[in-house]
This record gives sequence, structure tokens and C-alpha cells, in this order.
Amino acid sequence: MDLNLEAGNFIDLPDAPTDDISYLLYVFDGQLQVNDDVQITTGKSVMIDGESPLIQALETSDVIFFMTQKNADYFDGGMYSGNLH
Repeated sequence: MDLNLEAGNFIDLPDAPTDDISYLLYVFDGQLQVNDDVQITTGKSVMIDGESPLIQALETSDVIFFMTQKNADYFDGGMYSGNLH
């Protein structure tokens, strides 16, 4: 999910389809406050696992969320994993 979040606005994480989901929140441009103790700025990211944090834009921000299932099967034999032979 990608979005442009205006300064002062909040966002909620999308509903997780299963219990073993982690999120990666990456800021392309801008600054976000995550709960009371974490600020992330342009080029930074934060992993979110097992919580529903309060996320607010401190300035207008371009953001992307990645959702991953921690216990899913995966394929590591292709060129994108670095295994070319």
C-alpha cells in the first residue's frame, strides 16, 4: 500500500489476513511519528510486528507499507535471491 499522508493526519495499518504478519513502513519523503517514541524520516523504515501503532505525519509524507507473512513458504533458487547456479 502506498500513500501520500498530509501533515497532521493519522493512518491505521491495514487488517492482517493472518496472525503471523509483519509490516515494513518506509518513508520515501517526509517525516512520521510512530507512537510516542519513534520518528522516521526520508529514506528510513520501521518494522512493525504484533502491534497497532499510532502513526502520524509530522509533515506531508510519501509512504509505502509492505506486508509479509513470517511463516510462509518461499523459493530461494531464483536469480533474485542471488542463487544463479
